[in-house]
Parts: sequence; C-alpha cells; structure tokens
Amino acid sequence: AVMRQCSVLLYHMGEHLASKTALQMIEPDPTPAYRFVSRISMNGFTITTSESYPIGTGMYPRASMINHSCRPNAVQTFW
Repeated sequence: AVMRQCSVLLYHMGEHLASKTALQMIEPDPTPAYRFVSRISMNGFTITTSESYPIGTGMYPRASMINHSCRPNAVQTFW
C-alpha cells in the first residue's frame, strides 16, 4: 500500500517515470520472465542420466542454433 501511495504522489508531482518505477516494484512486468522461460524451453537441451532419466536442462549456445524448426526433425543424443 505504501509503494502505491508513493507512486500516486510521484505522479501528481510530475515525476511520471519515478511513479512508473514505484508501481513496477509492486507489480513487476512478467514479460522478461516469459521471454526467458520461452528461450530455455525452445533452445535448452534435456540433460539425462545414462538410463535417459531427465535430471535438468542445459543451455549450449552452438547446439541451440541447430534445427530451429516448428516441425523438428532431429534428436540430440550423447554417448
């Protein structure tokens, strides 16, 4: 409630950018988080055990440049 009141006060003082910043502190924009998660899901590779049990996701910049198709035609495997 305090940050919202600060935002309103700053806005009425003509400090529009500071007002917006104060609001973002209590209501952050989720867009950067969505972009990050989307990039991980599209460019990440599942890290698995030798039995193909998934244990995490890895980001490999060079490998992520391979096969950017909406209809994938390749599967990565590591021996």
